[in-house]
Amino acid sequence: MKKMFIAVVAFGFFACNNASEKTTPESGATETKPMMDMHGYTPSLSSEAVIGDPKNAENVLALFRTWDDGNLSVAKDYFADSVTMFLRNGMMVSGTRDEVLSAMQGARDGYTMMKNTVHVVFPVDLKPANSTWAAIWSTEAFTDKAGVTDSVVLNETWRFDKNGKVDLMYQYGRPAAVQPMPASK
Repeated sequence: MKKMFIAVVAFGFFACNNASEKTTPESGATETKPMMDMHGYTPSLSSEAVIGDPKNAENVLALFRTWDDGNLSVAKDYFADSVTMFLRNGMMVSGTRDEVLSAMQGARDGYTMMKNTVHVVFPVDLKPANSTWAAIWSTEAFTDKAGVTDSVVLNETWRFDKNGKVDLMYQYGRPAAVQPMPASK
């Protein structure tokens, strides 16, 4: 009887242990992830952002360097054939790559000094929208041709086409505060 009891307990243990095995989804089936609480909002582009290709962030940094240095002609290969830029002052510049770069070079030529301090830069892929972006936050200090020095805090998002070229840029900004941005603790 004692042996029978041990056999039943052992059988029950193995039966329970087998029941807890994980099953794999059928071929081609996808697991659904729990959605975040959107609090009633529906994003028009995507609510699924993942870190993208670091090369896109590097390209934005290279574009910042050309802006600081003042020679935008070397940036031509970073742009798609047509480009649209929404600037912090409410202006939109849109046209062929050459037209947009010419307009931006004209704006840059109004300054004798330009220096960006980059706070953060990161590449972002939006799923399932299948769009590729890089975002950068910076403080831009500048001196105009009249000798007036000022600075602005910028947040820019740059979109890349399927060929890895910039075709759209949104720029948001405000005058920089008197004190520099505090470091997080």
